[in-house]
Amino acid sequence: MKIKIFLLFLSMFIISGCSLVKEDINISNFNESIDINNKATMILNQIGAENRQFSADEYIKFIEFQKSALSKAKTVDIDRLNKDYSGLGDQYRDNFIGGAELEIAGWENKDNNKLLQGQALNEKWGNWYSSNIDKIKRIK
Repeated sequence: MKIKIFLLFLSMFIISGCSLVKEDINISNFNESIDINNKATMILNQIGAENRQFSADEYIKFIEFQKSALSKAKTVDIDRLNKDYSGLGDQYRDNFIGGAELEIAGWENKDNNKLLQGQALNEKWGNWYSSNIDKIKRIK
């Protein structure tokens, strides 16, 4: 009987531990997507500050960062983000991911309308995230 109880507690610990690992991976993927996107933004900001156009290599690297950020973002569990912090998942899906999709399409298809829509969503995400970052950082 004691062995069964021990195994029950062990299995509960393993299951809850797996849940925590999934949570950690979700937060890690969320953070990584933002970090990668920030690398793309740094390239764009540097070009803007120098008042020039992309070189071919810069453009390729910029798009790669954006696509990589989007790919990582799509692995994030939106419902779990909403559970961690109310509205975070919705804002992330609608503005961060939606903005990235539109920006990438805008750049690749030379579609200024999509590019501007994507940038507007990206800005909306940035404003929301900035005003909530202190609380979001407390998510473990």
